Amino acid sequence: MAYWFYYTTDGQKQGAVSEEKLKELAANGKITPGTMLEHQSGDKTVANEVKWLTFGESTPFTATPSVAPSPFIATVPLATQAIPQIAAKSKFSVKNVVKGCGCAVGIFFGLIVIAAIVSPPSEEMEKRKEEREQRKAEQKVQQEQPKAEQKATTKIPSYLILSDDEFGIGNKNREVAVRLGVIATEANLTEIANRIKRGKWKSYERTNVHFYLPGMIPGEGAWATGNFNPDLKVSILGASDEVLALAREGTYDLEAEKAAIKILENGIRDISRSLPTLTQAQLSVSAKKIAQQEGDTNKVLDKLRNIGNLAVATKTDLATTHRIVDNIMGTFGHGIEDTRKIVDILAATTVKGNMTLKELGEAFAECGETSAKSGLSVAEVCAFLATFAKGRLKGSEAGISFNEMLLKLMNPSILAQNVLNELGVRIYDSGGNMRHMFDIMQDLEKALANLTNEQRSAAEGAIFN
Repeated sequence: MAYWFYYTTDGQKQGAVSEEKLKELAANGKITPGTMLEHQSGDKTVANEVKWLTFGESTPFTATPSVAPSPFIATVPLATQAIPQIAAKSKFSVKNVVKGCGCAVGIFFGLIVIAAIVSPPSEEMEKRKEEREQRKAEQKVQQEQPKAEQKATTKIPSYLILSDDEFGIGNKNREVAVRLGVIATEANLTEIANRIKRGKWKSYERTNVHFYLPGMIPGEGAWATGNFNPDLKVSILGASDEVLALAREGTYDLEAEKAAIKILENGIRDISRSLPTLTQAQLSVSAKKIAQQEGDTNKVLDKLRNIGNLAVATKTDLATTHRIVDNIMGTFGHGIEDTRKIVDILAATTVKGNMTLKELGEAFAECGETSAKSGLSVAEVCAFLATFAKGRLKGSEAGISFNEMLLKLMNPSILAQNVLNELGVRIYDSGGNMRHMFDIMQDLEKALANLTNEQRSAAEGAIFN
């Protein structure tokens, strides 16, 4: 794709011209720092904002000098006075003198015309001729260049920009993720990277382009990179045999992925409208993380909407909410289809236990893994943590305490086992299999409820210390 520009001089829109021609006009002073430019995309800016333009001295305007009156025209009045005098002093009549002068003047003008034809052109005429020829040459280049560029770029493989983000302090760096439908050559990657870099007016200190083949998840290792720092360096990093085989088939549908991205963008916009405290930028970050693990766009949007609802309901930022939900679901082996159920459990627990979602997340971070191994569900762990919270034990402290309790019950000491036997609490069933932890803890709670405070403290100390 060729990039074309328009520029405004004396209030008139000029162009279109190519990038190279734009540079030439700036260098020759035809375009000044204050000239208004328009990109083919419709973006407008002042020429001084385009970092890759170098301006020369402006070409001064030189008015065409007016032509002085012909000396022959200027001598007409003198001639009308001189002819009678010549006739009076000669034997010829005025009529004959006029005829003679007329012949002389005719011969003289004829000689001037011949001299003009034979003699070399003046410097001004030569300059005007060169300008006309230069304009014709420029018009020819403008007409032929798009065809030449189109012909030269027909071999560039199709690609799709998956994301285009700014990062770093002051957003001075740019990172672009690109999907390729087939394996590209290093020359192809160079051309695509340069096109992407030219696609934005803004100048960046660094631009990193990551190329992904079909089947590769953006953000989890690219097949190739094109990094501008400031010069371009293209590196082909490689991919698995499975990915390379898929790319060689050449059947990957970039248009289908493009359509899915469009659906995702529209969905994000709708969620942002229904949850106005969440920006589209925040939702886009979460959506990209979900999409890395899930290819179904509708499922991505469903999970994003559920996480967004939890964030708004618990007054927690979206990034923290997303991290907590993902950690809990991953620890307990839940898939994306369970998001709504988990979100509802967490929301209810924050209300029941009068705790923040962040405190609940901290507790799960300490006890989640042991809880999952013991067979407890997310809902069961939440029930215990809500009980702890009523006793003002929240966050990581609650998680650590619950984790220690689980470990003691899963592997009791001899003293603890004796106390449990006395209380009638069985850890294992008749077949030697460990009972469900929730059932064990319920039995223990019932047994402890029948003891005095002193007996209860002694029993708990023997079991859990």
